Amino acid sequence: FYAVALPWLILTGGGNPQELGIVLTAYGVPRVGSVLLGGILSDRLRPRRVMLLADMVRALLVGVLALLAIEGHPALWQLLVIAVPLGAFEGIFLPASFSMIPEVLDDKDLQAGNALNSASTQLSTFLGSGIGGIVVSSLSLGLALAVDALSFVISAISLAAMRGKQLSAAPQTIE
Repeated sequence: FYAVALPWLILTGGGNPQELGIVLTAYGVPRVGSVLLGGILSDRLRPRRVMLLADMVRALLVGVLALLAIEGHPALWQLLVIAVPLGAFEGIFLPASFSMIPEVLDDKDLQAGNALNSASTQLSTFLGSGIGGIVVSSLSLGLALAVDALSFVISAISLAAMRGKQLSAAPQTIE
């Protein structure tokens, strides 16, 4: 929801398109820049662990954003302080989420699992913004962001409870 709520928060709080662009850049550049780091961390630490860490940090960041929205209209610097690590941890999460599939599926199911993962990513991107818009317009911005923070907590709990298939050998890394 934060992808819809953050611009709405800026523009309804007296911000202008330039400030919106600054905040979105502060989110987008670290997101793109941290994707490679996410791949490296996934190889070194295991994808589930990286996803769990990213979800916990994003839950905290979106929770802080929710509190700021409930209190009023956050200052530009406050939004930037949240947007930079939020983008970075989104970038770290993405490669881990794709490299997680071989850890939970047998080789014979990988093709179907990859297809399902790609389709669900596209569907959530397509539907997520619309659902986010409905939730943001139906609830207060702060409450919508709190629901989003809760979704990261639920994801983290699911990841913590998940068990992968037993690997016969340690994964090989290129050094």
